[in-house]
Amino acid sequence: MTKPDLIVPIYIDTNALLDLLASIENGFSIVEKVTTHRISSAGSEKSALGEAGTEFGVPNVLNLLKVKLGGSLSSKKQQETGEEKETERYHTYGSLLYRLRAFLDDEGLIRRPYESAEDWRAIVPSNFVEIHGLFRPNPLVDSLQRIDRLLGLFEVLSGFTPQVSAQPPSKKGTQDDKKQMKLFRQFVQHVLTDIEAKNTRVFVVDVAGPNQFQAVVLLFADYLRDQTMAEIAHKEYRLLGKVVRKVEQDSDETIDLLRGTALGGVGRESLEQLRNALNQMEQMNFPQVKPEINGPALEIVPVAVYI
Repeated sequence: MTKPDLIVPIYIDTNALLDLLASIENGFSIVEKVTTHRISSAGSEKSALGEAGTEFGVPNVLNLLKVKLGGSLSSKKQQETGEEKETERYHTYGSLLYRLRAFLDDEGLIRRPYESAEDWRAIVPSNFVEIHGLFRPNPLVDSLQRIDRLLGLFEVLSGFTPQVSAQPPSKKGTQDDKKQMKLFRQFVQHVLTDIEAKNTRVFVVDVAGPNQFQAVVLLFADYLRDQTMAEIAHKEYRLLGKVVRKVEQDSDETIDLLRGTALGGVGRESLEQLRNALNQMEQMNFPQVKPEINGPALEIVPVAVYI
């Protein structure tokens, strides 16, 4: 027998989970009444035996009505007693997720595109998929946060920079650099506030397997077991969800990580100009800002993340 694939949920979209189960089962309850019956029996047997006499019946037809006259007689009595017991079984969201996943798997509705290129080609939007990979926070946000921390560090250290030139630096130039740095940092912080909504986070999944690709998912903090997101970031999990977009490897299309933000209409060139300006000002190698994901990639609406 196949061993059960027990799962530990990290993220469950409870609204989607309950809607899917209700659609499958025409409504359901999270409480089940379980009735068990236990029956015991006792009795005696009655039989007819004889040494001589005439045999009545039809031979070779299952020996029906085969009785010998002049024999002894015994009887069989049967008595049954029964016991009935009722219990209530409560489902958790985790057990309901296990139930939904098992149903989808049994019906062959889950595709696993990381297993082979053939599975990838069969994927179309609206398919249920299960992927397995490393969950990374939005790389655009990660880059901007690193820039913000570096700018903060430079602000602190700007007054303690050792003098390596025979000619003292211009005080006006130093003040201008500080002012520029402060303005750049304020800009970066406003961008981060705009990209990171209060209760949502974008994650990019580096899918592991023979057929590697990336997936972009939007997670709601309210559905996470750990709302600080420390538990899910930079760790490997499985994800069950529905595909809403598929980008092939050679496609000119990309998944835009700036979509829906104020910078969405500015363009990636402006971000690159900002990075270049920062590098020229302090001669530092700031991280590259990556505002899009190239194919092969999937955009997925997640139902659950689990291990």
